[in-house]
Order: sequence, then C-alpha cells, then structure tokens
Amino acid sequence: MGDTPFAVTTSHGLLLWNGRHFERITRGPACGLTVRDGALWVFQRAGRHGRVLSVHLEGEDVEVVPRILGLPGNGYCIDFVGDELMVTDPSRNQVLAYRIGDGRPAVHAAHAARSFCLEDRAARVPLRISALLPHGPLLFVMASKGRGHDSRQSEIWAFDSRARPVAVVPAGGTHCHDLFFDGEQFVLCRSRERTVVRGPHPVYRADGFPRGLAVGEDRVLVGVSAHARSRHARESGAASVDFLDRDFRWQGRITLRHGQIRSVRLLSDDIATSNAVRRTAKTSAHTR
Repeated sequence: MGDTPFAVTTSHGLLLWNGRHFERITRGPACGLTVRDGALWVFQRAGRHGRVLSVHLEGEDVEVVPRILGLPGNGYCIDFVGDELMVTDPSRNQVLAYRIGDGRPAVHAAHAARSFCLEDRAARVPLRISALLPHGPLLFVMASKGRGHDSRQSEIWAFDSRARPVAVVPAGGTHCHDLFFDGEQFVLCRSRERTVVRGPHPVYRADGFPRGLAVGEDRVLVGVSAHARSRHARESGAASVDFLDRDFRWQGRITLRHGQIRSVRLLSDDIATSNAVRRTAKTSAHTR
C-alpha cells in the first residue's frame, strides 16, 4: 500500500505521496487533477480566478508550467478527451475544451475550442459540476443545482462527440462527486451519505466526507475529509486516503495532517482517467 505513488489536490495545494511521506508540490487551493504523458495537470485557484498548471516530475526536479489562465475561480474538474483538455465552468453551466500542445505558451480561458453546455434544462440556475468521465464516444458530466441543504438531486449528463446532450440520468443522491464506469455500473461518491456506491448499491462507507476517487487494476483509492458544518472545522480536521481492493474491502489508510481532499489520482495506470489506455504516466523516482 505505502509504496503506491499517488497525488492529491487539497485546500492547501497539490501533494505527492512518494512512498514515505507527502511532499507539497504547489501551494494554494487546488481542485481538479489528471495525469497525461508523465505529467500531472491540476486546476489551481488564485483569488477569484483559476488556472491550469502542468507539473513535470523528473527525479529531484519539479517544473510547473502555466497552461490556461483567467479561468473562473469556482472551476473544479479537469480531464483529457483525446488531445483536448476539458475544464468545468460552473459559473456558466458548461464544460470548456482546450487544445494544448507541448512547447506552446499558456492560453487565456477565452480561447476555448468548444464548449459542452448544460443550460437547456438549467438556464440561469448555477450548477455544481463535480465529475467528468470520458468513456468511448461519450463525455459524462455530473452536476447538481443549489448548495447546502437546498441541493437537488445530482444528475449525470451524457454528451456525444459533437458536444450535444443525448441523455440525463439521476445519480441517486445529492452532493455526489467523482465518476467511474467499470463496464457495467457507475461508481461514484455520495459524499453527504458518506458512501461510495456502485450502481444503486453502497459498497463502502467512509468515516468522513468521501471525495476523490482513483481506480487501479487491483485497488481503489478514496479521499476522505472531515465531515463538519463549519469551514474551519473541515479545514482543521484530519483527512486520509483510504485504500480498498477492487471489491471495495478496506485495506489500509494514509493520513494527512489537515485540509480537505478534492481529487485523488494514481500516478500510473489510473483507469478512472481518460488516458489509462495510453499507459504513459511515469512512476517517477521523485523522492526528496
């Protein structure tokens, strides 16, 4: 368990587990996280705005490269679909797609190649977009309306390759996060209920607020944060990454000192990302 390299985004930054301890790679609130061609890609909040960074780890060296600037600060999820980077924009109820190549300068948020709009059924009602999942020709987007106790049922929207919505199905709860399709059922976190579910059935109950899901060939990692009403209590409470086997049986836990976990990714062969078939994530010897 302890030798499995993974990364987490938290309210205090991007952290890397190097087999012995967590190392802070970036500071400031970080949200969405994915892996591509040996690099971590992370959504970072900077005041009222957001940006996407790529983080390259080579031995002792860390290179952080700005990729997209001027994003809304309430963005949450990112992932690739082919060569397009998808970034959620809940302020406008949409997902933005960017074409980003190596060696190119950072692009401004206004230069999206296309967008996936969730406005037809939810015009003028801000959505909380909490998961992206590319699967075959479809892009699944999980979203819900409202906040706190007024939150409505989370829904999973399906978009085709032309960015047209083709189906909307209920996620089975409110405050749902993360999304993985195992070939038969969706796996997701019903965070308010403190459960991970497969289809309609709970398969794991966490000790706190589950958010952040990584899936390997033989293991599942779940981020678990303090479940509390006040922001201070959530920030100061302990958080952990729980290790499960593929039958969702608890195997162990790695604890963080404090903060809220937003995303969890295995550095190698995370099949919950769009790039799992590329087999390109490097298990770097980044050990300070």
